[in-house]
Amino acid sequence: MTGDRWVATPPGSEGSLSGLLLLGLLQVLPAPPAPHGFSVRDDPAGSARVLWSADSRGVTSAVGYLRERLRALAAYFDAAPMLSGAIADEHDQHVQAFFSTALQRQPVTGILAVETTPRGASFSAILDRPQSLAGSLARLAPQLPEFQLATAATGGSALPPMQQVMLADGSATIQLPVGWRLTAGQKGSCDVAGPAGETLSLGAAAPVWTTPMARMSGLFVAPYSDPVTALRVLSPQIEAGLARIGQPAPRLVRIIESQPTAAPVGQAALILYESALSGRRLLSLALVLTSVTGPQQWLFYYSGASAPAEQFARELPLLRAIWNSFSVTPGELQRRMDDAIKNMNETWSMLRSAQANATRASLSAAEGWDQVIRGVQTIENRSGFRAEVPNDRAQKWVERLNETGTGHWRVVPASELVKP
Repeated sequence: MTGDRWVATPPGSEGSLSGLLLLGLLQVLPAPPAPHGFSVRDDPAGSARVLWSADSRGVTSAVGYLRERLRALAAYFDAAPMLSGAIADEHDQHVQAFFSTALQRQPVTGILAVETTPRGASFSAILDRPQSLAGSLARLAPQLPEFQLATAATGGSALPPMQQVMLADGSATIQLPVGWRLTAGQKGSCDVAGPAGETLSLGAAAPVWTTPMARMSGLFVAPYSDPVTALRVLSPQIEAGLARIGQPAPRLVRIIESQPTAAPVGQAALILYESALSGRRLLSLALVLTSVTGPQQWLFYYSGASAPAEQFARELPLLRAIWNSFSVTPGELQRRMDDAIKNMNETWSMLRSAQANATRASLSAAEGWDQVIRGVQTIENRSGFRAEVPNDRAQKWVERLNETGTGHWRVVPASELVKP
């Protein structure tokens, strides 16, 4: 990325016949002339295209600027892009929207993003054929600031596109969003790290010995117990073991709540707990299973997701989606976990709240785009009475009503169109 926005080329393709053949096989999209005020760049590693524009004017509304850019792009496509959903922040400074249309009779779909600052506004659109879009987004979105800022500002109210990743030994697959990475994986277990301190450790299992002599060999030692007790007793040993190999390990602070759940063998429980790492407070939700495997040995199984405490509730739907995508997790075990969550008061409350906020944001976005299409906005007074007015006059109507003393009126942001 430079001031020209695009400089990437496929590794080793410059001046090579294989590179030219590769580009030919990618079936590049039709290329009508670039609309006035837009830069157009094709994805050198795929069939996608990026449209970009910037404006140094004092833009105060991301939704308004997006609407303006869509009008400017109308002639580029066969028909005006149809919007299928959007997310926006409450201050109307960032917005993302999904769209579909046709380009010289070829169906295309994509995602738009706008970022506004006191210095102006910028717009990016990634478009591709429907069957190729997921891979293109994973590759291109991290390179476009509008997508990174808009995603952060909207609080992750919608699950991002995810791509499938296979463990190196082929034993399992998992779906990861852009910016997340697989840090370890073998024999049906894996560790995942997110961009904001989130982690998942899935399918981890270790033998635990009941004889104290095993401690001399660095093995886990503890009497056989239920999952909650096992987590509490083994956590210091896990922490010490990781420290010996130079890896930071969270320290268990407290068990917040737990709920037993059915297991194929032994005992299982879903556990919400707090830990600390490098002075930062973490919350974790884990499935822990214990099962006797021999006269002096039992199995400790752990799958869990963690995030910094201040963002855990917001991240929980995404953490669960990634966890659920792990291919070696049996569907029946996942169903039992879901049932257990419903019996955990604090966890269920967090999850339900996050899902309700996401649903409300999605419905508000749909209502907002319906208003964009119809050219109206909603105004509201202090008592909650609402009315739709032409969008180019909404602010003037509010100012005039407030001047006449008929009550405190305001323009309702798109994020509040659907009431709680």
